[in-house]
Amino acid sequence: MSPFARIRRFHAIEHATIAVLFQRRGRQVAVVGRSDFSGFQLYGPFEPDEVASALQEALERLAAGERYLAITNHCGTNILATGSLTATAALLAAGKDRRSGWTRAMSAAILATIAAAPLGRFLQKWVTTDPRVGGISLVEIRHRAAGGGRRRHYRVLLSANE
Repeated sequence: MSPFARIRRFHAIEHATIAVLFQRRGRQVAVVGRSDFSGFQLYGPFEPDEVASALQEALERLAAGERYLAITNHCGTNILATGSLTATAALLAAGKDRRSGWTRAMSAAILATIAAAPLGRFLQKWVTTDPRVGGISLVEIRHRAAGGGRRRHYRVLLSANE
């Protein structure tokens, strides 16, 4: 499996794991995730056994066809889509007249921001995640220190046997 394909699948598992954690807690909590070619990192107020259990459930649910778990409004892909689309729209709309250009740029940026939400979900679905998790298994979850308070840092290592 190519590194890009691995990252897409691990990204889907990261999203699904966070979705399961949110469902179990009955609410969303402050959490950050970042996927790479060997798994993902997770920062949040979770206990080690909570992360391991949620990861296992996420793998099972994705394998059972719950592909929607791979798509979230909280993904950095959405931020990238919003920033890129609004900056491009504002630059193209502004023109040279500063007074009317500002109004056009703001209008274009607002419309682009509205359009960015479905674009972000589209990009997640077709470019940045892949919920096909067959052949992927947990290798190890490493707990790392992460500042004070209840925030913890986990390094989740996955294996792709495909």
